[in-house]
Amino acid sequence: MVITDYKIAADLPKTLTIAAVSDLHDRSWEKINESLISRNPDIVAILGDLISLDLTDNCISLLSACSSIAPTVYSLGNHESGLKYGDLTAINKTGAIVLDDDSMEIDGIIIGGLSSGYRFQKDQPRKKKLFGRYSQGPKPNLDWLDTFSGLPGFKILLCHHSEYYASYIRQLDIDIILAGHAHGGQIRIMNQGLFAPNQGFFPKWTSGIHENRLVISRGLANTARWIPRFANPEELVYVTVG
Repeated sequence: MVITDYKIAADLPKTLTIAAVSDLHDRSWEKINESLISRNPDIVAILGDLISLDLTDNCISLLSACSSIAPTVYSLGNHESGLKYGDLTAINKTGAIVLDDDSMEIDGIIIGGLSSGYRFQKDQPRKKKLFGRYSQGPKPNLDWLDTFSGLPGFKILLCHHSEYYASYIRQLDIDIILAGHAHGGQIRIMNQGLFAPNQGFFPKWTSGIHENRLVISRGLANTARWIPRFANPEELVYVTVG
């Protein structure tokens, strides 16, 4: 695991550090916890795909650990479409706050969570075809997104799908967007990812900071069963704002 730091200038009452935890997929989290304890961020942002398919004791323990360090907010990715009735109650007991197309204020800033479009298709059959899941996915809740962008104040959006930025977010009044999903492009050659879900081959939105407002984590696990990560270590991201 590598740790990456980004800085974004902003006119805020105080400087904030946000830890961005993305795409863990129910893997071990001890090294993440060690880093969080050492860095003591102001906010922990879970950017989706914390679970694999089901909410497990492992995921609950991570959320409890994060909440003991800093206010923890959790935005829902495509794998969270597997959340079952009662799972949100279990998550809330950890102290973490799920932002399912919702927002809240922390330290004078507005933090919102745009849920994956797959969240609303969990009861519908998915198409099974070669590379089908690498095509464009369903739209998120654009009505909520427009409402969030119209809120006054400094706004940070947690958005699991990095590809949503170009399609739905770029033109909106949102100061910072934290995203994941692309797993860094899985295989990276000369700092270019090979492919990513919902973007296809040679994707653009896989890693780094873009336009001084979109921060993309490469994620903390490998879930491509037939292609390993290459030149693309798992990544924990810290964003300092102010």
